[in-house]
Amino acid sequence: MNKNPITSLDIIIPSFRVNPEFILRIMRLKSPTELSRKIILVIDNPNIEIPSELIELEQNMAILALDSGTDTSNISCKDSMVSQRLC
Repeated sequence: MNKNPITSLDIIIPSFRVNPEFILRIMRLKSPTELSRKIILVIDNPNIEIPSELIELEQNMAILALDSGTDTSNISCKDSMVSQRLC
């Protein structure tokens, strides 16, 4: 039995305006070594351009960009954290 189990935490950030400063502050939060965290940014604005500051962080965060009319009932992020634009 593992004495120091890893705790997993998924942080989901719903965003319409996509303020990079706010999102980057969340990304920079320190976490303990026994915590595995996954950050998922959900952009619910089909007209938004994803800021370049966030595109550079795609390896550490999943970005789901939802177009209007997207059926969100079956959306799931892959473990590879690859960003995707859902139509």
